[in-house]
Amino acid sequence: MTTSGNYNAAAILFSKSCVLDPLPSSIVKQCIDLLLPNINNIVNLSLRDGCMPTCLKSAVLSPLLKKPNADFLQFKNFRPISNLKALSKIIEKRVALQLNSYLMNNNLHENFQSAYKVRHSTETVMVKVQDNILHAIEGNEAVVLLC
Repeated sequence: MTTSGNYNAAAILFSKSCVLDPLPSSIVKQCIDLLLPNINNIVNLSLRDGCMPTCLKSAVLSPLLKKPNADFLQFKNFRPISNLKALSKIIEKRVALQLNSYLMNNNLHENFQSAYKVRHSTETVMVKVQDNILHAIEGNEAVVLLC
């Protein structure tokens, strides 16, 4: 993480803050040039040690209704939303970028994996599955789809 190249990434990650963050995001953004070397050091130490610092392992959990018209008295109609500290998000993003880079550079990505890949989403998976089904039907093949 260089101070010039990752200013935008850090600024984007600090656009929102968690109540657990020691400083509001507005102050972090104003002081990003002073804070970035320390943030970079914490991230690098975390990567070197292979663990998330204990102080960054907490989150604020909030229940969110899965559907707007769902019965809010039923626990099953909620999903938990975790609000993490900004620094833990930066470490997570850095790990994801390094892992994806490693997988791409060494041709280790699964061909049909869509999660955590650039320009791959649930929509691209569904289009691929539908295309495979249509080709199989056109070829008079049996098709079974289990969900």
